[in-house]
Amino acid sequence: MNDYYNEFMTIDEAAEKYGKTKSNINYLIQYKRLTHIKNTKKGKLLNKAELEEYFNKLKSERIEIKNQFKGMNEELAFFDLPERERTKHVHRLHPYLGKYIPQLVEYYLKKNFTPGQTILDPFIGSGTTLVESNIFGVNSIGVDISEFNCIISKAKTQKYNLHKVEFELLDILKKVKSFFINNQKTLLDFISSDRTDQDKKEFSVIDSDYLNTWFAKSTIEEISLYRSLIPQYEYQDLLKVVLSRTARSSRLTLHFELTRPTHPVREPYYCHKHKGKICVPVQTSLPHLRRYTKDTIKRLKEFDKLRTGKEVTIIRGDSTNIRLEDEIGFYPEINGIITSPPYVGVIDYHDQHKYAYEIYHLEWNDDKEIGPAKKGSSKLAQKEYQNLIIKVLKNYKKYLKDHSKVFFVANDKHNLYPEIIEKSGYTLLHEDIRPVTRKASRERAVYSESIFEFTPD
Repeated sequence: MNDYYNEFMTIDEAAEKYGKTKSNINYLIQYKRLTHIKNTKKGKLLNKAELEEYFNKLKSERIEIKNQFKGMNEELAFFDLPERERTKHVHRLHPYLGKYIPQLVEYYLKKNFTPGQTILDPFIGSGTTLVESNIFGVNSIGVDISEFNCIISKAKTQKYNLHKVEFELLDILKKVKSFFINNQKTLLDFISSDRTDQDKKEFSVIDSDYLNTWFAKSTIEEISLYRSLIPQYEYQDLLKVVLSRTARSSRLTLHFELTRPTHPVREPYYCHKHKGKICVPVQTSLPHLRRYTKDTIKRLKEFDKLRTGKEVTIIRGDSTNIRLEDEIGFYPEINGIITSPPYVGVIDYHDQHKYAYEIYHLEWNDDKEIGPAKKGSSKLAQKEYQNLIIKVLKNYKKYLKDHSKVFFVANDKHNLYPEIIEKSGYTLLHEDIRPVTRKASRERAVYSESIFEFTPD
């Protein structure tokens, strides 16, 4: 029997050997990338030879990808960095299409700045620069036109009382689960019954054509109850992020189209992601809600061990014309900028989180996005993009101290940035080109991007 077990290893052992998490290995099992033996004394067992073959194949594929990018700065590709490091601690509190990896920010912080300085990010997105700046020990100011982006970034960077935040996350989860598991009524019936006016004011089912199209009725009720309970707690931005992450995973969409869903699905379907399995659209959000609650608690604790006491200031505003002194009450002196601006014609940033805007009735500012996908990448769209980025750089130039450095991570396939930098009144110091081989989202297309280093004239 011992010889038999020598041919296998547990999920824990596989995760340790191949630099993965248990969730990574379970994902490979769930989606038929690996087979396993169930119900053994040691739990699930995986064949060592099959594991070795699978990960050797991945290694060979990475080598082939490396060979495609000869001449680029491979140090900035982070080829061999495990996914758990690319999405470490709070960086994975919520999916975000278009975010860059934290190691890139860490690299430029360590090479160019010193603790105690102040960094600006004019396009905070999901808050990557702000999180890494805090860990490094610099103050940071972040601006974004998207209200939801600001909520995500605040949830990631806020200093929490860990005991209280864990209590709040588990308490609201318990209340929602208890209602739908123990209560025979729907939430709508509960509200319509003999309730006080205060109850009716606090509890409401979200009425939204978008949600009615993309979510099952039961899921909408679960989301509605959770949302109604949020005002009872202190850490409301964090609860909003947990619910939004849950909603994203609970839409009526194909499993293999979660990043960019094309149409709602209400019937069982043939699933390419699951190797031909017949899958059923999500009818309840509760499993996701439970999973993301626990995951959030774990990630907050991990980040709390790393964070410093430096200030993180988040401002919702338009970087083309915002006056920082009006927002924060004093005239800031910025030592540098690290950001990944929107890429022209690639992403509609508001639309990717439309479910959150509908749930929380957030302000819809997509008309102020720079270079959205809906405007395409025509010559006209490129010129408009250039003009707006130039406005941003000119607007922030007055806050930059002498000898400050600016780092823009951009997929500049249209070669727009040399002209942008010159017309903004800056001098290009250096351009690094890095391969991008793996991303946080499921989209795996390989491409390269430039990191422009420049300074005010």
